[in-house]
Amino acid sequence: MGRRSHAHREGLSPEAWFRHFANPVSVKVLLRAVLLSGVVVAILSAQAYGAVSGLIVRSNLAPASTQHLGEMLEQWLGHKDSVLPQATVLEQWGHSREAAHSSACLDDHCLLELLDRLQAERLFDLEILQTGWFHRLKLMEFSRNQRREVTDFCKGCGIRELTLRVQNLAEQLFSRNPYLAIHSVPIIPDPPEMSRDSWLIPALPELPIELQVPELLVAPEFEPGSELPDVPKPTSLGLPPATLIKAGAEDAVEDLLIFSRTADLVQEPQGKFLFQVSAFSPLRSVSINGKIQAVPKGAFEASFAIPYTLEAGENNFEVEAVSVLGESMEEFVVFLETDLVKREQPKPPFTMVVLASVASDDNALSVDSDSSKTTGTKSSLILVPGCNFTLDHDSRIAVKGLLVGDRYQETDLRSQEIILKQLSTEWVEKLYVLRSEATIGLGGNTISLRDDDRASTLRDAWAGGYKQYTQDTFGTFSVKTTPSEIMTWTTKLEHRLKDNVEDDTSDGQANTASVSLKFPALGWQHTTTVGLVITDLTDVTEDKTETKGSHKLAVPVLGISGTAQVDLVRASYASEDSTGVVPKKIQQTYTLGASSPVTSWFILGYSLKHQRQSSNLVGDDYVKNTHILQTTFVF
Repeated sequence: MGRRSHAHREGLSPEAWFRHFANPVSVKVLLRAVLLSGVVVAILSAQAYGAVSGLIVRSNLAPASTQHLGEMLEQWLGHKDSVLPQATVLEQWGHSREAAHSSACLDDHCLLELLDRLQAERLFDLEILQTGWFHRLKLMEFSRNQRREVTDFCKGCGIRELTLRVQNLAEQLFSRNPYLAIHSVPIIPDPPEMSRDSWLIPALPELPIELQVPELLVAPEFEPGSELPDVPKPTSLGLPPATLIKAGAEDAVEDLLIFSRTADLVQEPQGKFLFQVSAFSPLRSVSINGKIQAVPKGAFEASFAIPYTLEAGENNFEVEAVSVLGESMEEFVVFLETDLVKREQPKPPFTMVVLASVASDDNALSVDSDSSKTTGTKSSLILVPGCNFTLDHDSRIAVKGLLVGDRYQETDLRSQEIILKQLSTEWVEKLYVLRSEATIGLGGNTISLRDDDRASTLRDAWAGGYKQYTQDTFGTFSVKTTPSEIMTWTTKLEHRLKDNVEDDTSDGQANTASVSLKFPALGWQHTTTVGLVITDLTDVTEDKTETKGSHKLAVPVLGISGTAQVDLVRASYASEDSTGVVPKKIQQTYTLGASSPVTSWFILGYSLKHQRQSSNLVGDDYVKNTHILQTTFVF
């Protein structure tokens, strides 16, 4: 059994216990114990919170990322100092900026004034700048007698890695043996005319990055949510300094950061190209377009302003930087827009256009007036998918597909139903000097005919009820020129290899050349096109030359786009046919149409088409009218 107190052994009653501890001597002893414990707590508190500090966080990361890193650093600093609430620091920082008429308030005089407002002994400023995949992290400690800064760089870092990097910067500032370079500058209460940046070794004008500015570049691999890492306790990264230094040397090429501070789209030809270079080790040389720039000796960072005179379109600036541990090169593009040269908006990576239509044709078989006409009603579905791959401001690759299928309501017209499949790819290049756009394309298509009787053994791979009819391959080259802001001139060449699956005599080639001009006149939009098609087949009686011409008029009325179009095709064959006549045909097509965008992705349209053909062959003349109701969906 445990030992009992003397009072308990004597069997004291509760009243006796109260009289025993109410003794003045006992009260005095108790008060001394309480006072002594308070002194101890005060001493320990003074040691734990030896200074009152404030924290400022500036970042162009997502607001959630910025808030998380700030809270982590505030908690870490709380083990060293008594850290003021962020709201208090930001409020007083705003007052200091107003008083100093400064958007940044990061010079010595303004920060000293902020210390007075906060009644703090030092300030910590965390700046995180993301440019592409690169991050530059800089932590500054500002006190009344000196300014200390430490910088780190990171490529492709997520929020967890950034958390560790920020914690490591804080550890380096408090470490007696830091392995990262810490730059210290004494504070002059009344500085001379020159700014702090002129005598701080890795001098850089402070970037105007405010706390939680609108999101410019979102850090990859991070979305706000429950996956935020727990704030680690103030420990080291788990690697000895020598290991970290070695790793820094191996990754020096990645840690040399070059970024532009100039807009990539301007409207004035005269100006300055502003860029900045930051390195993990001292810079040796910096050049732009092959011209060496002066670099302060021993500087880890440097900023430059290079005067320029731009030409319309793209202007390239190639910056190369060499440091003690490595080198890096970046190319930047500044686009000068003029009235005639405009930068094209990037194409969406994927597009899909769906056209569904119903057409009623009063002469579906295109017979002459002396024959009995057959009326046909046809429904059609057209899919036009497209993928765009942007290479740079003036180059892109487009992959386009085309799938066409139709179906007649009349069973005796089912043999006229087709399936067309086409796939093509295009290289599009902007020629800003010539105010033009050049396109080179290559593709192929197949046409299959409905064959319910299965008379042919060559079946369509997708639809067993169809037989293969033709398989063509083609190459195209076109140039679209904009001589003025309201006029467009397009020239196009096409070479096509034709392959008739069932009839080898219809194999051959066709060459097409066309030009079109789009221009406004009398408040309406006009498009005029002329073309020439030369067809050369194995069967010489099918060789022909076609001249084409069309004119389209677009008239907008009350939100509805009205169109009127005339197409003329004259075909002249090279040889006599079996009757001893050289065929000649003239086809005329007149179209009236109207379309209205119901929504941004849905368009409803109607058109009436009148077509007539005249020929020197008996029974080859015809007249037909077609009504078409079409819906267009754009995704």
